[in-house]
Amino acid sequence: MSNKLRNPFKMRASEKIESDVNFLRLFSPEVLNVLIEQQKEQNLWGNVLFIRSSAGAGKTSLLRIFEPGLLSLVHNHKGNSDYKETHSKLKMLGVIDNKKVLALGVLIKCTRNYELLEEIDINPHHKKRLFYALLNSRLILATLKRVTELKSLNFPDDLDQITFEYKDNHNYFKKINLPCTGEDLFNWASNLEVEIYEVLDSFLTVDYDSIEGHDELFSIYSLNPEHIKFNGEQVAEKIIFMIDDAHKLSKNQRKSLFEYVTEQRQYCSVWISERLVKIEDFSSFLNRDYNEINLESFWSSNTAKFNKALLQISLSRASYSTEGITSFREYLSDFIETSTYKNKLSTAINKSITELFKVSSFNSKFSEWVDYLVNEVGEEITPERAYLIRKAILLIHRDENKNQLDFNFSLSKEQLLEGNNELISVGKLFLNRYDKIPYYYGFSNLSKISSNNIEQFLSFSAEIFEGILSNSIAGKNPSLTAERQEKIIKKVVAQKWDELDILLPNSLEVKRFLNNLGRFLQSKTFSDTASYAPGITGFAIHQKSTLQLIKDEDWEESEFYDPLRDVIKTCLAYNLFEVQKVIQGKKGQQWDIYYLNRWLCVMYNLPLQFGGWNKIKPNELLRWIKK
Repeated sequence: MSNKLRNPFKMRASEKIESDVNFLRLFSPEVLNVLIEQQKEQNLWGNVLFIRSSAGAGKTSLLRIFEPGLLSLVHNHKGNSDYKETHSKLKMLGVIDNKKVLALGVLIKCTRNYELLEEIDINPHHKKRLFYALLNSRLILATLKRVTELKSLNFPDDLDQITFEYKDNHNYFKKINLPCTGEDLFNWASNLEVEIYEVLDSFLTVDYDSIEGHDELFSIYSLNPEHIKFNGEQVAEKIIFMIDDAHKLSKNQRKSLFEYVTEQRQYCSVWISERLVKIEDFSSFLNRDYNEINLESFWSSNTAKFNKALLQISLSRASYSTEGITSFREYLSDFIETSTYKNKLSTAINKSITELFKVSSFNSKFSEWVDYLVNEVGEEITPERAYLIRKAILLIHRDENKNQLDFNFSLSKEQLLEGNNELISVGKLFLNRYDKIPYYYGFSNLSKISSNNIEQFLSFSAEIFEGILSNSIAGKNPSLTAERQEKIIKKVVAQKWDELDILLPNSLEVKRFLNNLGRFLQSKTFSDTASYAPGITGFAIHQKSTLQLIKDEDWEESEFYDPLRDVIKTCLAYNLFEVQKVIQGKKGQQWDIYYLNRWLCVMYNLPLQFGGWNKIKPNELLRWIKK
C-alpha cells in the first residue's frame, strides 16, 4: 500500500511524518546551513544553543534529523542521489563520516506533564526537585533508546549489552549502584518516572521525601559518550541533547532550566528549541548574551538559501502526490496573460491616460512623454504600457512638488524609459488595487509571502496545489493563471486573519492595531508622488515622547505603554512582524524596523519588498490600539 498522499502540502508538522524514509524524502538539507554557520563560529559543540522561531519555521525538523535512525539512514544510503546533499552537510557538521555515524542525537519534547508539576500544592523547592527528576529520567530513557537504535539492538530487551561506566563521585544517583548495565539504568529511570506519575495522579497526601528528587540536571553531563559503551567501546563520539517545545514549560521551570544550563561550564551539547511566544523580556529581545538561532532571522539574511529550500520542499512534496503531479513551480504562471486581461487593461490604460493629460496640462516639458505614451505606443494594450503610464504620472507629481527653480526644459522619452524601476513596481500595485490586475502570483512572490517560515509557505502552497490538482482532474492544463493564484492567496490570507481571533491572546487589540497600521502604510504607499517607492511596509518607533511627564526613550519601561509593548510582543511572537536593524540618522543611530509579515502585506495591498519604513511616535501607536 502506498504511503503517498493526494495533497502532500497539507502534511505539516514533522512529528506527524512517522516514517524516517518519508521524513527524509520531504526534508530540505538547506535548513542545516543554520548549524553550519554556528560551527564556523565554533559555537555549535560543547555549548548551549537556543533555537527560536514562530510556529512552523522548521525547529523540530532541524532537531529530528540528528536522531540515530535518520543519521543511519543517510549514512547507509550516502550513494543515493536523493540523500547526497543531506549527507554532505551532515558530514560537514561532523555527525557522520564515510565509515559510521559519529553523533547520538537524543530528542525529548516538553509535554504537558512538566507543567502539571507546577499545579501540585507543594512548596517550590519540591516542585523544582520533581521537575529535574522527571527531566533526568526522561533524558536517560531517551538516551538508552537511541543507543539501541544506533547499534541496531532491541529496546529494552538488549540493554544488558550496554554498560554505563559513570563513577558518580557527586552522589547524583540514588537507589542504584554504579557502574551498571543499561538494563539497570533503564529500570532505575523507569521507576523514578513512575513515582512522579503517581504524584501527578494522586489525590492523597504524598510523602515527597520518599521520592528521589534532583536539584540538578545531571543527566546531560553524566551521560557523557565515554561513560556509555557497547562491546567495550563508547557508542558515539558526541551526544546531542535536544529539548524541543520548551515554551510548554511553566514560567518557573523554563527560567530554572535556562539559568542552569547557561551557568554550567560542563562540555555538553544542549540544544533547546522553543517558540517565541515565551519571550518575556521585550527590551532584550534581540540582544542575547548566549548562543541563539532565530530561524526566521537566519532565512531573512540568506534569501537565496531559503528560496532553494522552498524549491526542494515543493518539488519533493509534489512528487509525493498520488495524482501524478510531479512538479509545482512550473505550474505557476509568472506573467500576466494579456489576452485574458485585455478589457481590464484597456480600461486601466484609458483611465490613466485621462489622468496623464490632466497632470501634464500645466507644463509643456512632458509633451514628448505624452506623445510617446498616447500616440507612439497608442495601439498597445499591455501591462508594460499601463505600468509606464503610471510611472510617468508619478514622476510628474514629483516634479510639481519640487521647490527649486526649474528651467522647464522638455524631457525626452528616453528619460522616461530610463531608471526608476521602483516606480514600475508602484504602477503594478496601483493596477492591482484600483483595476484588479493580478500582482501576487508566481513562485518568486509566493516565496516572499512565506516570510521566512516554511509552514507559512506550505499553508499557501497546499491550496495552490489543490487548484493544480483540480485542473488536472478536470482534464485541463494543470497550470494556474496569475488571477487564479492571487485569488487563492487572498483566500488563505482571509483565513489567516480570521484565525488570529483564536490564536492570539489579545486578538482584539492586535487586529485593531494592525488595521490602523495597514491604513497608514497604504496612505504612504499610494500617495501621488510614491515617495517611498515601491512602497512602505514597516515602521520604527520614534523614541521622543510627546508627553513631557514621560522621559524620552521611556516607552520600553513606562507602565503607560504596557498595551503597546504587549501588542508588539504578541506580533513578534506570532510572526506578524519581522524585525530588521537599520543604521540611519545622526551618529549612526540604529533603528529596529518592524516590517509586516508578507501575508499582511497582501491583505493591505502593499508591496512584498522590504526597504520603505516610517518613524512613528509611540503615542500614535498607542492610539491605534484603542481606536
